[in-house]
Amino acid sequence: MRLLGICVGAVVVAACTGNTPPEATYAVTVTSLAPPQFAIRAELPLTDDTLRVAQSWPCDLDVLCRGGWPALITDLRVTDAHGRALRTDSLGRRGWVVRDRHAGRVVVEYAVSHLLLAQNDWPAPRETAYADSAMLFTLGRALFVGTTAAGPIRVRFVVPPGVHVSAAWLRDTADGGSGAFTVPGFEALVDNGIVFRHERSMRIRAGQFSMELALFGRWSERRDLVTRLMGAHLTSFTRLLGFDEPGAYLAVFLDDPDMGGESFLSTHALSASPDSAVVRWGRLIGHEVFHYWNGHRIRGADYTSSQWFQEGMTEYYAILSMARNGFITPAAALDELSRNLRAHREFGRSLAASGNRKNRGFYASATMVAFVLDVLIRDATDGRRSLDDLMRQMWITFGRPGRPYTQAEVFALAGAMAGRDLDAFFQQHVEGDRPLPLDSVLPLAGLTLARNAAGEEMIVADGNAPPGRRELWRALIAARPPR
Repeated sequence: MRLLGICVGAVVVAACTGNTPPEATYAVTVTSLAPPQFAIRAELPLTDDTLRVAQSWPCDLDVLCRGGWPALITDLRVTDAHGRALRTDSLGRRGWVVRDRHAGRVVVEYAVSHLLLAQNDWPAPRETAYADSAMLFTLGRALFVGTTAAGPIRVRFVVPPGVHVSAAWLRDTADGGSGAFTVPGFEALVDNGIVFRHERSMRIRAGQFSMELALFGRWSERRDLVTRLMGAHLTSFTRLLGFDEPGAYLAVFLDDPDMGGESFLSTHALSASPDSAVVRWGRLIGHEVFHYWNGHRIRGADYTSSQWFQEGMTEYYAILSMARNGFITPAAALDELSRNLRAHREFGRSLAASGNRKNRGFYASATMVAFVLDVLIRDATDGRRSLDDLMRQMWITFGRPGRPYTQAEVFALAGAMAGRDLDAFFQQHVEGDRPLPLDSVLPLAGLTLARNAAGEEMIVADGNAPPGRRELWRALIAARPPR
């Protein structure tokens, strides 16, 4: 099925639903879907002189690397409330500055073209845009020019007949249409994805949380498995945290052998071959979904030193969710931990100091810290508490109120869960570069180290371990309702 280019007139949206008008409004007209092109008209509050764009972009394409998102924008025109043209100067990758005086609100009109991306076979598709004959995925970063003013935003999409719009924002149906959304602010506008397609979306729900799926290419053939796995992850994570609040999420699957994932505020874009092992892509989507909470809402006050918690806990719970929901066996969960163990052995650096240059060893070492911490808390409390309780308290204390945590607060809260001081553990294995004490920790869970036929180091069940120790491992991979 081919998405044909079509031109329609722009629509100006002047008010949001309810009694409080939005601070900003956007009308996004899809002028073509093959190649993707857009005409955008925005009414924006301008409290200073700066028109800004998102400041994160990939460098797979030289033009985009050098020019940022303005490289995709043409025909920028700015007028004041009376229609008087205002002069602008380019700030390069940062956006534009308005040179003329204005009354505080401006109209910004411009065109966005993804032709350059299409001609280069969609470089960095998880971070920019991607299209095939049936669907288009693009990030808000690649579309929106904004201002530094805070406040709610209303976005209306004008699309060709039969095309549906999916986004991780609150849908505004007051005008009877399905292409209007309310957005809490500019960060949520640019740090999320949008999908245009002919078919209506698939939805998964867990309580008040709603997830839409966009399956490109052969992923549609694995629809049932993807839906079951995503639903299981979502249910596990909301139960783990005791999360029962409204939420919207967009999960995008790109048919691409280059396996990887990118997590945005309420969106993830995953690329993988649908023929690859479920243990790999299933764990990966669990990782990206858990970032909705751990990373975007449970956030560290300092980026670099908090990345071990953001990535390690997230990867660990992706593995646990796969095991707890029966998508992998307990033995396969140990294989996943063993894979992380081998990469951890080669890392040898401080996790707290390495968060701005994350590599495979960083992720693996942070994951192993999460696992060891889980075992230590369970052992110290005779199974009454675990890492589950720590994560739930992190959500209650920091995530729900939106207060960034400090490193010291994480250390103190983990110690409170264990009922003993864990500062020495964190100083040695998070702030320091000492290898984890697996020889003493693994027996606490009825596990031990061994070598497989290829000579690789493995974590395996110890058949000679006391039954009480083996029970710790069984309890660790068994789902528990929140207390």
